Amino acid sequence: MALALYFICIIGEHMKKILPACCAVLFLLLVAGHAAAQKRSLKGFIKDSATQQPMANVLVSDAFANELARTDSKGYFKVAVREGQTVFIDAPAYHYDTIRVATMTPDTVTVYLAHLPNELAAVTVTTKGVSKYQQDSVKRRQAFVDDAGPKTPSVGKSNSGAGIALNLDPIFRKKERDRKSAYKQFDEIEETNYIDYRFPRDLVSSYTGLKGDDLSDFIEKFRPSYKWLRAHNTEEDVFYYVNDKLKDFMKKRRQ
Repeated sequence: MALALYFICIIGEHMKKILPACCAVLFLLLVAGHAAAQKRSLKGFIKDSATQQPMANVLVSDAFANELARTDSKGYFKVAVREGQTVFIDAPAYHYDTIRVATMTPDTVTVYLAHLPNELAAVTVTTKGVSKYQQDSVKRRQAFVDDAGPKTPSVGKSNSGAGIALNLDPIFRKKERDRKSAYKQFDEIEETNYIDYRFPRDLVSSYTGLKGDDLSDFIEKFRPSYKWLRAHNTEEDVFYYVNDKLKDFMKKRRQ
Protein backbone atom coordinates (compact mmCIF):
# COMPACT_ATOMS: atom_id res chain seq x y z
CA MET A 1 0.00 0.00 0.00
CA ALA A 2 2.82 2.37 0.89
CA LEU A 3 4.56 1.50 -2.38
CA ALA A 4 1.41 2.30 -4.38
CA LEU A 5 1.07 5.67 -2.66
CA TYR A 6 4.73 6.37 -3.41
CA PHE A 7 4.24 5.77 -7.14
CA ILE A 8 1.09 7.89 -7.18
CA CYS A 9 3.04 10.76 -5.62
CA ILE A 10 5.86 10.36 -8.16
CA ILE A 11 3.39 10.40 -11.08
CA GLY A 12 1.66 13.45 -9.60
CA GLU A 13 4.96 15.32 -9.41
CA HIS A 14 5.75 14.49 -13.03
CA MET A 15 2.30 15.63 -14.13
CA LYS A 16 2.85 18.98 -12.41
CA LYS A 17 6.06 19.40 -14.41
CA ILE A 18 4.72 18.42 -17.83
CA LEU A 19 1.23 19.93 -17.54
CA PRO A 20 2.34 23.52 -18.35
CA ALA A 21 4.26 22.25 -21.38
CA CYS A 22 1.23 20.25 -22.58
CA CYS A 23 -0.99 23.30 -22.18
CA ALA A 24 1.46 25.43 -24.13
CA VAL A 25 1.60 22.91 -26.98
CA LEU A 26 -2.21 22.69 -27.05
CA PHE A 27 -2.47 26.48 -27.12
CA LEU A 28 -0.04 26.70 -30.05
CA LEU A 29 -1.99 24.05 -31.95
CA LEU A 30 -5.24 25.92 -31.38
CA VAL A 31 -3.68 29.21 -32.52
CA ALA A 32 -2.23 27.53 -35.61
CA GLY A 33 -5.58 25.94 -36.42
CA HIS A 34 -7.36 29.25 -35.95
CA ALA A 35 -4.89 31.03 -38.24
CA ALA A 36 -5.31 28.35 -40.91
CA ALA A 37 -9.08 28.74 -40.73
CA GLN A 38 -9.07 32.54 -40.88
CA LYS A 39 -10.96 34.13 -43.72
CA ARG A 40 -9.58 36.46 -46.32
CA SER A 41 -11.32 38.50 -48.98
CA LEU A 42 -11.42 37.27 -52.54
CA LYS A 43 -12.35 40.02 -54.97
CA GLY A 44 -12.74 39.84 -58.69
CA PHE A 45 -14.55 40.52 -61.92
CA ILE A 46 -16.72 38.23 -64.04
CA LYS A 47 -16.67 38.84 -67.79
CA ASP A 48 -18.13 37.32 -70.91
CA SER A 49 -15.30 35.38 -72.57
CA ALA A 50 -16.42 36.35 -76.09
CA THR A 51 -17.27 40.04 -75.68
CA GLN A 52 -14.99 40.80 -72.70
CA GLN A 53 -17.92 42.74 -71.24
CA PRO A 54 -18.60 42.66 -67.47
CA MET A 55 -21.45 40.40 -66.34
CA ALA A 56 -23.91 41.66 -63.74
CA ASN A 57 -25.97 39.57 -61.33
CA VAL A 58 -23.72 36.49 -61.50
CA LEU A 59 -24.04 34.31 -58.40
CA VAL A 60 -20.73 33.86 -56.53
CA SER A 61 -20.80 31.65 -53.46
CA ASP A 62 -18.58 29.85 -50.98
CA ALA A 63 -21.08 27.73 -49.11
CA PHE A 64 -18.84 26.50 -46.30
CA ALA A 65 -17.83 30.07 -45.44
CA ASN A 66 -21.50 31.10 -45.51
CA GLU A 67 -20.84 33.58 -48.28
CA LEU A 68 -23.19 34.57 -51.10
CA ALA A 69 -22.75 37.53 -53.43
CA ARG A 70 -23.80 38.78 -56.83
CA THR A 71 -21.74 40.81 -59.24
CA ASP A 72 -22.63 44.47 -59.73
CA SER A 73 -23.01 46.30 -63.05
CA LYS A 74 -19.23 46.25 -63.49
CA GLY A 75 -19.03 42.50 -62.90
CA TYR A 76 -17.39 43.04 -59.51
CA PHE A 77 -17.78 40.70 -56.54
CA LYS A 78 -16.27 40.21 -53.10
CA VAL A 79 -16.56 37.14 -50.86
CA ALA A 80 -14.80 35.89 -47.73
CA VAL A 81 -12.94 32.61 -48.26
CA ARG A 82 -10.67 30.13 -46.52
CA GLU A 83 -7.77 28.28 -48.06
CA GLY A 84 -8.73 24.96 -49.60
CA GLN A 85 -12.34 25.89 -50.27
CA THR A 86 -14.16 26.18 -53.56
CA VAL A 87 -15.89 29.30 -54.87
CA PHE A 88 -18.82 28.57 -57.15
CA ILE A 89 -19.61 30.86 -60.11
CA ASP A 90 -22.85 30.35 -61.97
CA ALA A 91 -24.87 32.37 -64.48
CA PRO A 92 -27.87 31.24 -66.55
CA ALA A 93 -26.97 30.41 -70.18
CA TYR A 94 -23.24 30.25 -69.35
CA HIS A 95 -20.87 27.41 -68.60
CA TYR A 96 -20.40 26.82 -64.87
CA ASP A 97 -16.99 27.63 -63.31
CA THR A 98 -15.18 27.38 -59.96
CA ILE A 99 -12.16 28.81 -58.18
CA ARG A 100 -10.23 26.55 -55.80
CA VAL A 101 -8.74 28.85 -53.17
CA ALA A 102 -5.06 28.16 -52.45
CA THR A 103 -2.21 30.04 -50.78
CA MET A 104 -1.05 31.34 -54.16
CA THR A 105 -4.52 32.47 -55.27
CA PRO A 106 -4.34 36.27 -55.73
CA ASP A 107 -6.71 38.49 -53.76
CA THR A 108 -8.21 39.82 -57.01
CA VAL A 109 -9.10 37.56 -59.92
CA THR A 110 -10.81 37.86 -63.29
CA VAL A 111 -13.04 35.02 -64.46
CA TYR A 112 -14.24 34.66 -68.05
CA LEU A 113 -17.46 32.70 -68.50
CA ALA A 114 -18.16 31.04 -71.84
CA HIS A 115 -21.66 31.40 -73.25
CA LEU A 116 -23.55 28.22 -73.99
CA PRO A 117 -24.17 27.55 -77.70
CA ASN A 118 -27.89 28.15 -77.22
CA GLU A 119 -29.39 30.63 -74.72
CA LEU A 120 -32.09 28.10 -73.91
CA ALA A 121 -29.50 25.45 -73.02
CA ALA A 122 -29.77 26.53 -69.40
CA VAL A 123 -33.44 25.58 -69.27
CA THR A 124 -33.74 22.67 -71.68
CA VAL A 125 -33.05 18.98 -71.25
CA THR A 126 -29.97 17.42 -72.82
CA THR A 127 -30.00 14.27 -74.94
CA LYS A 128 -29.08 12.31 -71.81
CA GLY A 129 -32.12 13.67 -69.98
CA VAL A 130 -30.11 15.83 -67.58
CA SER A 131 -30.19 19.63 -67.73
CA LYS A 132 -27.17 21.90 -67.38
CA TYR A 133 -28.54 23.03 -64.02
CA GLN A 134 -28.65 19.43 -62.78
CA GLN A 135 -25.13 18.74 -64.04
CA ASP A 136 -23.80 21.88 -62.38
CA SER A 137 -25.70 21.10 -59.18
CA VAL A 138 -24.00 17.69 -58.96
CA LYS A 139 -20.58 19.33 -59.45
CA ARG A 140 -21.30 21.97 -56.81
CA ARG A 141 -22.46 19.37 -54.27
CA GLN A 142 -19.43 17.15 -54.84
CA ALA A 143 -17.04 20.10 -54.45
CA PHE A 144 -18.90 21.17 -51.31
CA VAL A 145 -18.77 17.70 -49.72
CA ASP A 146 -15.03 17.58 -50.49
CA ASP A 147 -14.68 20.84 -48.52
CA ALA A 148 -17.12 20.28 -45.67
CA GLY A 149 -16.90 16.51 -45.31
CA PRO A 150 -19.81 14.06 -45.33
CA LYS A 151 -22.65 14.34 -42.86
CA THR A 152 -21.99 12.42 -39.63
CA PRO A 153 -24.84 10.63 -37.82
CA SER A 154 -25.57 12.17 -34.42
CA VAL A 155 -25.71 8.68 -32.92
CA GLY A 156 -23.92 5.48 -33.77
CA LYS A 157 -23.41 1.93 -32.69
CA SER A 158 -21.68 1.44 -29.36
CA ASN A 159 -18.21 -0.12 -29.57
CA SER A 160 -19.31 -2.54 -26.88
CA GLY A 161 -22.22 -3.68 -29.00
CA ALA A 162 -24.63 -2.77 -26.20
CA GLY A 163 -26.76 -0.22 -28.04
CA ILE A 164 -26.09 3.33 -29.30
CA ALA A 165 -23.27 5.70 -28.45
CA LEU A 166 -23.19 9.51 -28.29
CA ASN A 167 -19.97 11.44 -28.85
CA LEU A 168 -19.91 14.15 -26.18
CA ASP A 169 -16.50 15.56 -27.10
CA PRO A 170 -17.00 19.39 -27.19
CA ILE A 171 -14.62 19.80 -30.17
CA PHE A 172 -16.43 17.07 -32.08
CA ARG A 173 -19.81 18.62 -31.33
CA LYS A 174 -18.68 22.07 -32.49
CA LYS A 175 -17.37 20.63 -35.76
CA GLU A 176 -20.68 18.88 -36.28
CA ARG A 177 -22.61 22.10 -35.60
CA ASP A 178 -20.43 23.96 -38.10
CA ARG A 179 -20.87 21.19 -40.65
CA LYS A 180 -24.67 21.17 -40.25
CA SER A 181 -24.73 24.94 -40.61
CA ALA A 182 -22.65 24.67 -43.78
CA TYR A 183 -25.01 22.07 -45.26
CA LYS A 184 -27.99 24.29 -44.47
CA GLN A 185 -26.32 27.27 -46.14
CA PHE A 186 -25.39 25.16 -49.15
CA ASP A 187 -29.02 24.04 -49.56
CA GLU A 188 -30.13 27.68 -49.44
CA ILE A 189 -27.62 28.56 -52.16
CA GLU A 190 -28.84 25.64 -54.26
CA GLU A 191 -32.38 27.01 -53.93
CA THR A 192 -31.11 30.36 -55.22
CA ASN A 193 -29.43 28.60 -58.15
CA TYR A 194 -32.67 26.79 -58.94
CA ILE A 195 -34.60 30.07 -59.01
CA ASP A 196 -31.97 31.54 -61.35
CA TYR A 197 -32.28 28.45 -63.55
CA ARG A 198 -36.08 28.65 -63.78
CA PHE A 199 -36.31 32.47 -63.82
CA PRO A 200 -33.30 33.62 -65.93
CA ARG A 201 -32.93 37.22 -66.98
CA ASP A 202 -32.97 36.43 -70.72
CA LEU A 203 -36.18 34.44 -70.42
CA VAL A 204 -37.96 37.14 -68.39
CA SER A 205 -36.84 39.77 -70.89
CA SER A 206 -38.23 37.73 -73.80
CA TYR A 207 -41.59 37.37 -72.02
CA THR A 208 -41.91 41.00 -70.91
CA GLY A 209 -39.93 42.99 -73.48
CA LEU A 210 -38.26 44.81 -70.56
CA LYS A 211 -34.56 45.66 -70.61
CA GLY A 212 -31.96 47.42 -68.48
CA ASP A 213 -33.09 48.95 -65.21
CA ASP A 214 -36.76 48.16 -65.88
CA LEU A 215 -35.93 44.49 -66.25
CA SER A 216 -33.80 44.50 -63.09
CA ASP A 217 -36.58 46.26 -61.18
CA PHE A 218 -39.17 43.74 -62.37
CA ILE A 219 -37.00 40.73 -61.42
CA GLU A 220 -36.26 42.17 -58.00
CA LYS A 221 -39.93 42.85 -57.25
CA PHE A 222 -41.44 39.66 -58.65
CA ARG A 223 -38.76 37.01 -58.28
CA PRO A 224 -40.73 33.82 -57.43
CA SER A 225 -39.94 31.69 -54.42
CA TYR A 226 -38.23 28.32 -54.56
CA LYS A 227 -41.34 26.68 -53.10
CA TRP A 228 -43.59 28.19 -55.79
CA LEU A 229 -41.31 27.09 -58.62
CA ARG A 230 -41.13 23.54 -57.28
CA ALA A 231 -44.93 23.45 -57.19
CA HIS A 232 -45.18 24.94 -60.71
CA ASN A 233 -42.60 23.00 -62.67
CA THR A 234 -43.32 23.90 -66.30
CA GLU A 235 -42.16 26.83 -68.42
CA GLU A 236 -45.83 27.51 -69.17
CA ASP A 237 -46.36 28.15 -65.45
CA VAL A 238 -43.53 30.67 -65.46
CA PHE A 239 -44.87 32.35 -68.59
CA TYR A 240 -48.32 32.91 -67.08
CA TYR A 241 -46.76 34.02 -63.79
CA VAL A 242 -44.59 36.62 -65.56
CA ASN A 243 -47.49 37.78 -67.72
CA ASP A 244 -49.69 38.26 -64.66
CA LYS A 245 -47.00 40.15 -62.72
CA LEU A 246 -46.22 42.32 -65.75
CA LYS A 247 -49.75 43.73 -65.59
CA ASP A 248 -49.16 44.81 -61.97
CA PHE A 249 -45.75 46.22 -62.89
CA MET A 250 -47.07 48.34 -65.77
CA LYS A 251 -50.05 49.50 -63.72
CA LYS A 252 -47.80 50.80 -60.93
CA ARG A 253 -45.55 52.56 -63.46
CA ARG A 254 -48.54 54.48 -64.85
CA GLN A 255 -49.62 55.67 -61.40
